[in-house]
Amino acid sequence: ADDGNGGVSPDGTTPASPGCTQGVQKVVEVGGLPPILTCPADDFGLPVGCNPTVPAAATTFNLLGDSNPDPALPTVEDGCGTLTLTSSDAISDNGCTRTVTRTYTITDQNGDSDTCEQTFTFTVDTDSPTFNEALPMDMTVECDAVPAAATLTATDNCTPDIMVSFMEVRTNGACPQTYTLTRTWTTEGDDCGNPGITHVQIVNVQDTTSPTFNEALPGDITVECDAVPAEETLTASDNCDTDVPVSFNETRTDGPCPQTYTLNRIWRAMDDCGNPVSR
Repeated sequence: ADDGNGGVSPDGTTPASPGCTQGVQKVVEVGGLPPILTCPADDFGLPVGCNPTVPAAATTFNLLGDSNPDPALPTVEDGCGTLTLTSSDAISDNGCTRTVTRTYTITDQNGDSDTCEQTFTFTVDTDSPTFNEALPMDMTVECDAVPAAATLTATDNCTPDIMVSFMEVRTNGACPQTYTLTRTWTTEGDDCGNPGITHVQIVNVQDTTSPTFNEALPGDITVECDAVPAEETLTASDNCDTDVPVSFNETRTDGPCPQTYTLNRIWRAMDDCGNPVSR
């Protein structure tokens, strides 16, 4: 009840000073002064880490002098009558850093207003690291032409110094010089939890090259029966097999008399993968 001395009115609001119209919302101690608005602290309520959800804008406010003010709300001092709070957000990006500038405006019944700004600054990163170099493709090569593994590096749009790990697994084939190399490069994830990426190269190694004889090969000859030369000793080498044995076989075909005949001499070499050569 009204005590007749400017006390609380029956509806529980504080009577307005001359020139102010009584509001039905929060009413401050007034004297016709324009409202003064103070924002919550910057980044208040913002979750720690990358890509956070910015807290929703306040739709109500504290009054200066409230016994238990909410730190997430703006605070109003002075003002006349009904106070209306509005807000707007402006977003600006600088590389990986995003700034949301929230502007609150308080307007009283007389049209007087005040604004304040609260900013939220955080990292936005939804991209995984990427490799810098051209990625090595699958290939099939001879056993003496296996390329060394490429050195790959990686970068991230927000995280410096992305590490790359490498692993090579050999799967043997039918012979020592036939096998498969599985090469795997993997980047680490970035500081925002975006996962690393992986590249796999398959190198099929084969041996289709025959050995070769090292010495000059003996040609066909015709000789007298008392001048038949001993067989040559031939050796062989291979592009991948380091120890290639040479076999020798001689076949005699008799002619019309005991001292007339033909010697068929054959030297054969074969590498570990079954590639032959003969003379």
